[in-house]
Amino acid sequence: MRELAAEPGRVAALVAGAVERAAREDVPRVLGGAVALSGHRASSRPAARAPSESLRPPARRVEGATGLATPGSPRGVRIAPWRRREAEMVLQLAKAGMDVAIVVTDAERMVAFYRDTLGLTFQRSRETGPGGTMHLLECGDSLLKLLDPPELPPHQHARGGTRAQTGLRYLTIHVHNIDELVTRCEAAGCHFPVPLRDSTGGGRYCQLEDPEGNVVQLQQSD
Repeated sequence: MRELAAEPGRVAALVAGAVERAAREDVPRVLGGAVALSGHRASSRPAARAPSESLRPPARRVEGATGLATPGSPRGVRIAPWRRREAEMVLQLAKAGMDVAIVVTDAERMVAFYRDTLGLTFQRSRETGPGGTMHLLECGDSLLKLLDPPELPPHQHARGGTRAQTGLRYLTIHVHNIDELVTRCEAAGCHFPVPLRDSTGGGRYCQLEDPEGNVVQLQQSD
């Protein structure tokens, strides 16, 4: 030790040599983007991955919980929002029906068909917008609105039912007397794109056109 203390240059050379040997023997590996030195070679096995969404235990609803819980999670635990499947209804319906409006070219003829041939209950007519008239007919809890505009729109709907174009293509009315209605519509000269037939879901149905080519489906399930 005294000899080394007397020769500081030799000590520096020994230290530098030791550092150089260590650098040659060690293997650099990357950890989180930084290069470190280790005395062991990095493993060739890939790092373990977190289980995919499809392999995770299925979520189950827990009574009193604010979201969904997976097996083993504490009661009432809140799960990430994107995994929640709340059964709450967004719409708070004021009535059990949906109103539909049809812009017509011949209001008198259309009212007569839906009122006299199909048997909807005429409610009233009222002014709408600048110069337009809306004729309201009741269909259960729903309203059919026949809108007679002051000027006809530049475009009319394409005939041909569901194969003519996209968008709203037919109305469905559920009835108990489909045979009687088919007879009445045939007597009125209605065109039937789909004649009366059995439905794959049970019951029978048909599709017919009103005087302006709008398709109405009659459905009887019993």
